[in-house]
Amino acid sequence: MLFERYGTTAEAVAAYCTGSPDRALNSLPDYTRNEILYITENELVRKASDLLFRRCPIALSGLLNRSVIQEICMIMAESLGWTAEDCDTETEESWLIAVKYHGVTGKTDTQPAA
Repeated sequence: MLFERYGTTAEAVAAYCTGSPDRALNSLPDYTRNEILYITENELVRKASDLLFRRCPIALSGLLNRSVIQEICMIMAESLGWTAEDCDTETEESWLIAVKYHGVTGKTDTQPAA
């Protein structure tokens, strides 16, 4: 699955993910906490929207919803030193982009977007 997402970078992602305890995301079980941290730390990501819409295929998968955005922002906050307010701001900005430019509806569960 990692190769499909990241191509030749998949081996580095896998090595990073096994380097410390990892867990599946609650809102998106096909992705892991360490996978999100790898992208954040190694792809020079500074905005949640960059990770969600450009650095990995979450938005393209049709599984993007507010819960996914919130959980990913919380993980990114660990690496980037965001405050709770920063996390809320990133969540809202990413949600607005998802709705305005990507046709995501108001779903908050983990069902695929229409």
